[in-house]
Amino acid sequence: MEKLVKLLKAVIRWLKYVREPVLVHRPPSDDFMARQMSQMRVTQEDGTVPTSYPPKPIQEEKTMQISISSGHGLRVRGAAGILDEVKEARRVTDRVAEILRANGHAVNVFHDDSSTTVAQNINWLVAQHNRSDRDLDVSVHFNAFQPTDGPMGTEVLHRTGDGVAAGAAARVTGAMARAGGFRARAVQPRDNLGFLLNCQQTPILLEVCFVDSRADADLYNQNFEAICQGIAGALVG
Repeated sequence: MEKLVKLLKAVIRWLKYVREPVLVHRPPSDDFMARQMSQMRVTQEDGTVPTSYPPKPIQEEKTMQISISSGHGLRVRGAAGILDEVKEARRVTDRVAEILRANGHAVNVFHDDSSTTVAQNINWLVAQHNRSDRDLDVSVHFNAFQPTDGPMGTEVLHRTGDGVAAGAAARVTGAMARAGGFRARAVQPRDNLGFLLNCQQTPILLEVCFVDSRADADLYNQNFEAICQGIAGALVG
């Protein structure tokens, strides 16, 4: 009898267990999600829900003002070798200016056709730069050492202690080296060059390549356009 009672109690407990509802997780219905989303919509001033939203404003690219001049002058000649510094510096200056203007930047270009001494030449160029509106002062030169068939490379000089100019110098050196296939020489701070000392904005002085290096001259002639494109991009980059 006692065993029968225990058996009946066990059966009753089992029946109670199987009759309890089993909870099954189901994803919310589309109607439910629509009601939730409608409560989260942003309303306009008149209380209505906008059917579209304005696009995010696009930031305009910064345009720059650059003053760029060719080194030396028509009557104050620079280095000469396989390349002529004054002639090629003017070519580079004019082409870089064209590229910058085509991309919406303002450019002042200076070539000295009148000075007859080095002092006059430097003073004239510095004066033109300082009276112009600009963010950056650029002087284009070519280097020289001694005649060689081997590569010498490209470099950019900047005023000692000018961090902004040092950054621009590093960018332009890298750009000329990549575009021209030149050896990249070290970026050099200088405190003994009239252009760098006396220009009142951020001045840098480019030494595109060596006029007396056959390897440099060949690379320059082969890659003239790419070099100018690289310089322009780095100046505003």
